[in-house]
Amino acid sequence: MQIMAIFGAPAWMRSATLIKTAVMDSLAATIITVAMFYYISISPESVSYLKSIGIDGKIYFYPLESFLHLGGMALSVSLFSVLMVGFRRRMP
Repeated sequence: MQIMAIFGAPAWMRSATLIKTAVMDSLAATIITVAMFYYISISPESVSYLKSIGIDGKIYFYPLESFLHLGGMALSVSLFSVLMVGFRRRMP
């Protein structure tokens, strides 16, 4: 935000850029996390490891539900952080 202010960007442009970055990063992090957990849930190595320690059964993982929950939490934390940065920047 400070670098953009030095180069003369208006406040709305600085905030919009920061919000776009936060949304894209939240989406990328959610996709990567859900993909990793999905792979772990279908991986033969993890199933055999669980059987070796005495846990039998299928690993239940619902990708869409997990994506929505994780995405909502990541987006809310990111937007809250962006708003706090924006408010701190406006206050002297």
